[in-house]
Amino acid sequence: GIMDRAVAVGGGTNVGAVYLRRGDARRAGALGGCAQHIGGQDLPPVRAGECLLLRGRVEARRGEIDRSRASLEAAHESFASVESTKASQPLVEPVRLALVEGDVQAARKFIAALPETESPKQAAELAILDADLERAAAGDTLMVALRAMPS
Repeated sequence: GIMDRAVAVGGGTNVGAVYLRRGDARRAGALGGCAQHIGGQDLPPVRAGECLLLRGRVEARRGEIDRSRASLEAAHESFASVESTKASQPLVEPVRLALVEGDVQAARKFIAALPETESPKQAAELAILDADLERAAAGDTLMVALRAMPS
């Protein structure tokens, strides 16, 4: 049934993400495509968002920036439709893409547009991105690190 397919999709996207972190975009993309195929049209929004998020990351790794942004936006919409805590994940990816491209101004714009978060994990990810941004801009990474520390 749908729950079995949702579990299979979750496994496929998780393994795909591992391959992507290890630098194998081809396998990651294949697993993401397979997961999306298994899930079909009636996939729960969170699982659909996971497929789209992986696809966006793979496309970014391949240099397909416009496709990546479209996939990430679709992932965000899918997560947000059910108020998932994962909704901010696709919003962070454009910051990473801008930094890879060396576009510090775009990265600053994307960071400024990110919603506030209550999640300690998301706050830590944003602090790391902030430090990466400051490093790319030849800024003061120590001040960014100090701002990230809880008071």
